[in-house]
This record gives sequence, C-alpha cells and structure tokens, in this order.
Amino acid sequence: SIDELKDSFAAHQKFNKKHIILTFDDGYKNNLEIVSPLLKSLDVPFSVFISTHHISSGERFPTFLLRAFLTETKTSSIKLNSICKTFSIDSEEKILVANKEISYLLKSSPQEKVKAIVQDIKNQFSEDRWSEIYKKYSSDEPMNWDNILELKKSGVIIGSHCHDHFISNANQKLIDINHQLIHSQNLISNNFSSCDYLCFPNGLPEDISYDAYSKSKGIYKLSFTTIPGEVTNNSDKNYLPRIAATANLDHFKYRVNGGFMNNRSYRKEYKNFLTNIEI
Repeated sequence: SIDELKDSFAAHQKFNKKHIILTFDDGYKNNLEIVSPLLKSLDVPFSVFISTHHISSGERFPTFLLRAFLTETKTSSIKLNSICKTFSIDSEEKILVANKEISYLLKSSPQEKVKAIVQDIKNQFSEDRWSEIYKKYSSDEPMNWDNILELKKSGVIIGSHCHDHFISNANQKLIDINHQLIHSQNLISNNFSSCDYLCFPNGLPEDISYDAYSKSKGIYKLSFTTIPGEVTNNSDKNYLPRIAATANLDHFKYRVNGGFMNNRSYRKEYKNFLTNIEI
C-alpha cells in the first residue's frame, strides 16, 4: 500500500523491487463496482486519487465532455467563444484535428480559460441531451462521497487528484494552484480525517510547474507523476514515477520489465525539471 511505501521512505528501508502499488486516478464509479470487488477477492490493496469537485458535483471531466460532444453531435462545426474560434467537424479527419487542438487547450490553459471552454462545450447541447449522453456513457461516471466512504471503509487509501482535475502547468496562477492542492486535501481530510497523498493530473513534466511541486512538498507526504519509472530509495518523494497500465497485456509486461529504460528516462526528466527550476 502507499502507507507502506511512505513508512519505508521514513525508515530508510531498501525497497523490494518486486513490490508494486496499484493506483487509480480520477475517481470513476467503476473503481467501486468493478475494481474493488476484484482486488478485495485477491486481497490486493489499492489507492484511488479523486478530483473532489467531480466527486461532489457528479460533473463529468472536461475531456469526456469534448469526446462525447464530438461523438454525438450532428452539426458540422463547433464555435468556442472563449477562444474566438470555430472548428469544422464535418469529417472524421477534421474531428480528430479539433479534438487534438481543443484537448491541448483544456490541458495547457489557465484554469479560468479551461472553465470557459468547458462551458462552451456544454452549451452545445441541452441539459436533457447531456443527461442522455451521461446515461449512455455511464462508465465515465464519477463516484460520490458515499461511494468514496464505502471504498475507505474497505481499506482503500484515498488521495487527491486536485479539486477540478486541475493540470498544474506553468500557465496556472499561484492562487489557483494553492486552492486546488489545499481545497481538495481539506475536503478529503474533513471526510476521512487525513489526506497524505497527491497525484498530479496528467502528470507529465510539462503538466507540473515548480510552484505546484514546491507547494505539494509542504502539504503532501508523497506526490506522484505519470512519468514512467520505478520508485527507488533515491526518488524524490514529491516527484515519484509511475508506470501506466495499457490495454495490451504483452505491451504492459514489456514496459514493466524494461525498468532500466524507464528509470533512465525518469532520471533524465527529473534532471531536466531541476535544471529548469534553477534557470
């Protein structure tokens, strides 16, 4: 479990390379309905990093809204007033181009612009139409606090994935970074007495600013990225690597067994991160 990893760091114990930690991001309801029964039957501990706004409101994640609109719309274009731009979506090729560009904006823009883009997307359909879409794509439904409590009672460790699935890149304001990291931790702590762990949404080097990294060090005992690599005794506790699961099992085995390549890549990324801080 993550608690055991934290304790190993604190005791300066040498890590067993065969040990793994299973983590799940965002807080989807299928974590409770599918993941939990399976892993409990195998007596395997796991952790879930939740975006507390979505847990509290039931609102779907920004990139889901974009994908759902592009899949379900019958129109030939989408106008985003927030960025004063219209995208043609009258062919599969143009849909892919629009999805790529708008997704990039959702993941790289300041939070106030992200919210404006999300609102533009939501305005494309009526509330009743969105309700139909939510029901159709129920696997993307987030848990609520009662669901989280049920997981917590079964021994699942709950961590923060920021409040709004906030991507803490260099374009974000410090006030927003502080709010996202602290407010999400407070909400989880108020419900469950503590919240010691964070996973940065998206979690690649370009998604983590120095301000977010520095702030996380002050309030979280461990923070995770999505940069491939293995945790070692020398890893930065607030810039920890993870290996993403893939749909293809053979590919996943290849990634896990390629630890030396993952670690080399992680060390390079971490060195670049520290260099950028110094600059």
